[in-house]
Parts: sequence; structure tokens; C-alpha cells
Amino acid sequence: MRTSKVFLWIHKKIIKYDKFLYVLMLLSSISSTVYIISFTYIPKLILELVRVQADKKRVVITTVIFGLVIIMSKFLSSISNEYCNAAYMRLRLKIIAEMSGEFMRQPYNYLESTDFLDKSQKSDVAVKGCSPGLEAAVKSLTLMGGHFVTCLVSLIAFATFQPLLVPFIMAIVLSNRKLNEWKKKQEKELVESCVFTERKAEYFFDLMSDFRYGKEIRIFQFHNWIKDNFHALIETLIITKSRIIDKGVVIKLLVSCLSFIQIIIVYVATTVSVLSGKIDIGSYLTYIGLASVFATALNQLMGDTIEFKYHGMYVNDLMQFFDQMDNKDVGTYALADFDLSNWTIEFDHISFHYPNQTKDVISNLCLKIHKGDKIAITGLNGAGKTTMIKLLARLYEPTQGKILLNGVDIQTIKRKELYQLFAPMFQEVFMFAFSVKENITLRPKEEANERLIWEALKKVGLKEKIATLPKQLDTSCLNQLDLEGVQFSGGQQQRLVLARTLYKDREIFIFDEPTAALDALAEDMIYREFYKMTENKTAIFITHRLASTKFCDSIYVLNQGNVIQHGTHESLLQEEGEYQQLFELQAKNYREEGKCNA
Repeated sequence: MRTSKVFLWIHKKIIKYDKFLYVLMLLSSISSTVYIISFTYIPKLILELVRVQADKKRVVITTVIFGLVIIMSKFLSSISNEYCNAAYMRLRLKIIAEMSGEFMRQPYNYLESTDFLDKSQKSDVAVKGCSPGLEAAVKSLTLMGGHFVTCLVSLIAFATFQPLLVPFIMAIVLSNRKLNEWKKKQEKELVESCVFTERKAEYFFDLMSDFRYGKEIRIFQFHNWIKDNFHALIETLIITKSRIIDKGVVIKLLVSCLSFIQIIIVYVATTVSVLSGKIDIGSYLTYIGLASVFATALNQLMGDTIEFKYHGMYVNDLMQFFDQMDNKDVGTYALADFDLSNWTIEFDHISFHYPNQTKDVISNLCLKIHKGDKIAITGLNGAGKTTMIKLLARLYEPTQGKILLNGVDIQTIKRKELYQLFAPMFQEVFMFAFSVKENITLRPKEEANERLIWEALKKVGLKEKIATLPKQLDTSCLNQLDLEGVQFSGGQQQRLVLARTLYKDREIFIFDEPTAALDALAEDMIYREFYKMTENKTAIFITHRLASTKFCDSIYVLNQGNVIQHGTHESLLQEEGEYQQLFELQAKNYREEGKCNA
């Protein structure tokens, strides 16, 4: 890690977000130096006035002047430090906001990359608190400036009296710096070794505190296993933190011994000068003070550089995370460049495997979709159905082959433009802790079209339910952000997500197991509504329930990431294949279920 590179990165962020911070840092440095040096010269001046038997008025005026200088410098130092602390925090929060925005713009596949998640975890350390990390690094720069000015002024004054002691003091200070630098390096290595353990501990903590997992944990008495794993991870972290403390104690002992030797030699040399008549008692006090100020300021300056380098390592993690951000949209085409009145999408020998895996989930897949098609993708679990859709929506990129829109590789289309083609409903149903209106539109309230929202709610059978709520469309879907929020049932949540898909009304509707939480009657109603709604649209249904595929024009049966059957519902039932077997098995289960209910 190059410290200069970290400094330049921080400098750019300060210039971008808060240039006035540099003024505060300068004011803090100067005022703290004036405050410290003033105390050093006061004894000498007062003793000199006493020696020459100055009148009381002069003594009082001199004392008052120095008192005012000390008070004002201390006041300015305190005020500037307070404003600096607030500015450090603002800078950190601004970068968190920038980081969060960039995070949400990253390709979806990054979110499943272990390397990306580890770098994200490490970068969080740099911004989640005032120390360690960014805020502490900027504070170290401020302290460095003040200690440098103090060191320079006291060095010039002390060198006129005992120039030979200056190299000696500097040698001890540099030795202390090396020891502290080694300690900080060891500490950072130990902290980095905890990254994966901390991520695991955070996951177990989330399990214990997230209400979504609460039912299963309690009913299946799963809490002891989770608690034991969490405690084991915490114990591992405690052991590592203890090692950091142990190393720190040894280093502090060595540093204290060197500092003690430095003080003894300075006092001996200065006392000898007094006894030999080279300086008076006032100068003795001043030079002792200057030596102490110089040594302390130099020690602190060296410590500041170590602290900046130490915290800079965390900032460097943050920089690497920003560097890893994919801000490039390599696409050159927009949707306006295509004739969407008559289009085709073709999977041209597509293969794909997930990161850090070698086995293909999709293997040499060839498939063509035309505008207005109603197709179903079915097959056993793990057949690659959902992965195929994620490839179509460019949430992943194929390992081999191309997906073509009117013969053009979709990777050459701008992501934001391509996303405008799809209105998807994926298998996982997630509600945001926002209003019903915001959950359906995924836009600010003022951009919502309430007429279209109510139409979508009517189609999914939720209009009456929402209309009876006190706040209707402004009702919060969860209670994390609103104590009056409503916890909808699983089936209602799925209907709300369906309403979201219908509201978007894009060129291609994608339904990934859209009726999994609904009963058979509700499922039949929803599919009939789908058929009406998508009359002039393209719809892709991923489903296990083969009774629903009869609404589709064409059905593709996937197995191990490839198409093994293709046809209509009726034609596939005539074939002796996987589709017929699955349909007969499900029909048998429905018949047996009917007998049990009877």
C-alpha cells in the first residue's frame, strides 16, 4: 500500500465534499501550537521580570497578555477540533452514501461473488465508525499538521541551546516509531484474519434477530445450534482481539523504556548547563520545556504517521472496493435502435456456470422467443429454469454463446435500456418496508399512477383488501419503519408482487413460479387474468404446476440446462417423456387429495 496514494484519494474526497475542512485543519494546527509553546515561555518571562525587579503593573500586564493568548488559542483549538470532528463524520457519511449508491448499481452476479463480499466486508470497517478507518485517517492528518508545526518551532528554539541532543532525541523517537509501526501492521493482519469469521458471526446474529426466521427457529427448537455457533465464532474473535492487546502491551513497555532514557539524558544535560553557569534558572525551565515539547511533538508526529498508515490500510480496502466497482456500461445500443413491433430473442448455444463452480447449469441451450409468444419453461428442480431467465435479463453473463435480440448480442445493449423490456416476478417474494403504493410502483409516491395501481390490485384480487385499510395505498407493508404497518400473509405478499409486475406493463412479462403460495382456485383465476392481460404481450412462465401450462402457446421442458422436449400442452401429453410423467404424477396427487378431502 502506498501512503501517498491513500492521501491523494482522501484529498480528492475532501475537495469533492467539504473543501472548508482544510481551513479548519489549518486553524486547529496553528492554535494548538500557540497554546503549547506559550506555556513553555511563561516561566522564563516571569522569572526575568522578577530578576530585573520590574514593577507590578508590568508583571500583571505581561501575565494578562500571555493569559489571553493561552485562553484564545485554547478556545480556537477546541472550537476548530469540534468542527473538524463534525466535518470528519460528514465526510464519512457522504462516502457511505456514495458507496451505497454504487453498490446498488453493480451487476447482480457481484452479489454472489465471495471475493466481492469479502472486499465489501473489509471496506465496511473503514466507514462504519470513527475508528478505525477513514475518519481516523483524516483526524491523523489534522493532528499531524499541528504536531509538525509544534515540532518545527520547538526544534528551532531548542537547537540554539543543545544542538547535539536533537539527533539523540530523534533517534529514540524514530525507534519508537518503528516499534509502533510494527505493532500496527501486526494488528491489521490479525484484523484481516477475522474478516470471514466476522461475516459468519453477523449472519448468525441476523438469524437470531430477523423475524423472517423466527417461526422455524422456535417451532423446530433450532435456537441452541445457532446460539452455539454464534458463541463459538465470538470466542474466536475474542481470542484474536486478545492477541492484539497482548502484542500492544509489550510494544508499549519498550516504548516507555526508550522515552524514559530520553527524559533522563535531557534533564542531566540541562542541569549540568545550569551548574556550570551557562544558563540561568529561567532558561533552564524554558529549555526543559522546549525539549519536552519537541520530544513529545516529534513522538506524536511519528505516531500520527503510523496512525495514518494504519488507518490508511483500511482506507486502502475502501479504495480497492471502489476500484472493483463496475461503473462501465459497455452497451452501445438503446431500445430505440430496435424494431420492437416485431422482434425475436434467441438463445444461441448458451452455456453457463456459477462463479467458483465448474459444472454448467445451462449447457448449449438453443431457444427462440418471438414477440407475442406465451411460453412455459418447466422441468425438475435444478434444471436451469430460473438461471435461464436471469441470463435473459442480464443478471448474469453467459459463459459461452450469445443471447440475441433481433440478431444483436444483448451484451451490446445498455443495461438500463435492456431492463426496460422486462416486467419480472422472481421466485423469491420480498416486500419492502414501504407503502403499498411504493411497493407496487418501485418509484417515489409522487410518480405513482393510482388508477393503474388499483387496476393491478383488482386483477390480482387485492383491491377490496387494500380499500378497507385505513391508509389504503399509503399503508406500510411491514412495521420496521412504520409502527402502523401491516404484515400481509404469504399469499397476499405474492399477489402484491404480481400487482407490481402487472403495473410495470413491459414488453416481456416474466413469471417465476408466480402462484406458488396460492390455492388451486386462486391459481386458475390468476392465470386466466394473465392470459387476458398479456394478449398483445410476450409472457414467459416458469412453473412446476403443469396444469397452468395449458394457457401457453409453447412449452419447453428443461433437464440439466438443455431443452429435452418442446411443444404444446396437448402434443407433449402424447409423447412418452418427462412432461407426460410429471403431469400424470401431479394429476394423481390432485385426485388423491380430492378423495381425502371428500
